Amino acid sequence: MSSRSVNPSAPSPTPEGPGRITPAPLPLGRLWVKPVALFLVFTAIGVLLTASSHPVYGAVMLAFGAFMAFWTSPLRRGLHEPLAQALTRRADGHGIILWAPSNKGSAQMQVALRSNDDRFSWVNVVHDADARTLTAELGGLDALPIVLVGERTLVRATSGEAIDAVDGVAPKR
Repeated sequence: MSSRSVNPSAPSPTPEGPGRITPAPLPLGRLWVKPVALFLVFTAIGVLLTASSHPVYGAVMLAFGAFMAFWTSPLRRGLHEPLAQALTRRADGHGIILWAPSNKGSAQMQVALRSNDDRFSWVNVVHDADARTLTAELGGLDALPIVLVGERTLVRATSGEAIDAVDGVAPKR
């Protein structure tokens, strides 16, 4: 999927004021599908290996399945800074990345970008209510990862687009 840029100064899709319609909360339960599936598959493999006289391999599969289930679950905190704190550094040369565990695009971005790169702040939307609200307004979990750079907002961004935005490269049309 390609990312799309959102103009933050454009009118909000929800009206402001006393009758404001708040976005639906993010379906965070959806983030548990992949970890539960991984755990069940590796548990089944581990049980089959143990039952077929390969208990060591079975134990390895069980341990690996438990690790992968944790790694892809919302329990893993990962790189995280509160959104309010990250927004204080929002500028043209600094990107704020909203991500979630178990999100494919977020995982790809974390692999591609170094965690010690001070040009980026990482906000885990599972652990930050403000980030969840912003994510819901920009399209929900399907919009992740979201990159905020200066006045630009990129949804479903790739690592290359995030780097280009931070480095001031004009977006390709």
